[in-house]
Amino acid sequence: MPEAIIVDWYGPYLTKEEFIAEARGWGWGTCALYIGVGSHNRINYIGLTETPRTRFYNHHKLWNQENVRFFLGEITTRGASGRRTKKHRTDHAAAEHALIAYLQPTLNDRLVRRDLDDCCVVFSRFFSKKDYETPIDVLPKFPRLLAYDSYREKFFC
Repeated sequence: MPEAIIVDWYGPYLTKEEFIAEARGWGWGTCALYIGVGSHNRINYIGLTETPRTRFYNHHKLWNQENVRFFLGEITTRGASGRRTKKHRTDHAAAEHALIAYLQPTLNDRLVRRDLDDCCVVFSRFFSKKDYETPIDVLPKFPRLLAYDSYREKFFC
C-alpha cells in the first residue's frame, strides 16, 4: 500500500551526551528515525528505533568517529491500521528505507541494496532543538520532499 509520511527532525545535536539526553526524554513506544551526519553535511547513517530512550548507548555505527552531528526524527503521520506482518509499522519502515535507498549513507549496508516494496512519499521538516518549533535549514542537500514510484522504480525530489 502506498505511504505518505511526514517526519519532523530535531537537532542538530553536537555531542553523544546531548543526543542521548534528548532521546531519553522521548516517551516509551515513540518511534524515531535518527541521522548521523559527517563533515560537509554528508549523511553517514540513518536508523529507526521504537525505543529511543535506550537505543543509543552502544550503537557502534551511530557513534562512528565520522559522525559529528545528530538528528532525531519523529514520524508525525498515522500509519495504516490493521495487523502488522513486520517488526515496525509500514510507514516507519518505508520512511527509513526510502531515505536510505535515496541517500545511500556510507554506514548503512543492510537496506541500501534492497528494492522498496511500494510507492512512498517522505516529507521532512527540520526544527531547532532549542524550542522544537523554529524551522531550520541545516542540511541543504537533504531532500525535503522525496517520492519513490515503485512502478517506474525511480525517485523524485
